Amino acid sequence: MSIIHWLDIHPSERSLALQQVLAGWGFECQNGCGDGTLLIVADRPDPQWIPDQGTEILWWVRDGTPEAVSEGLVTAEVELLAAAVAARGGELAGEAEQAVRVACSERRLVVVVGQAGTGKSTALLGVARAHQQAGRTVLVTSTGEYWCAGCGAAC
Repeated sequence: MSIIHWLDIHPSERSLALQQVLAGWGFECQNGCGDGTLLIVADRPDPQWIPDQGTEILWWVRDGTPEAVSEGLVTAEVELLAAAVAARGGELAGEAEQAVRVACSERRLVVVVGQAGTGKSTALLGVARAHQQAGRTVLVTSTGEYWCAGCGAAC
């Protein structure tokens, strides 16, 4: 069973429901911070709640109205990603494009899972840039240097 560390800033019945869903998917939720994946549950994201521990940090914001990024911005970012991948002799995978489009939709939570080298980070770069172009603040936490090179000072 995979472990998700759980930091519930604003406990509620919906938090418990999310823990039950995750348990059904084979995850064990352990309260408090720790090494590995950390899920922060709050009414709004706030960088002050990010601890020093954890290599993957996920937010679940209970209240808020999801708003899609405009199709034009999303398409422009997909085209930029495709051009960058083509310049390196590759082709943007259809799954990577789909991940960008879904993560820029009105969905409250999007989880992208895949083997190493399948384009998750590349897709996330397009997602971050699309949200930035839409005027949103993007906070990315990463243990890799890829994000520093990809997002520059914006991350």
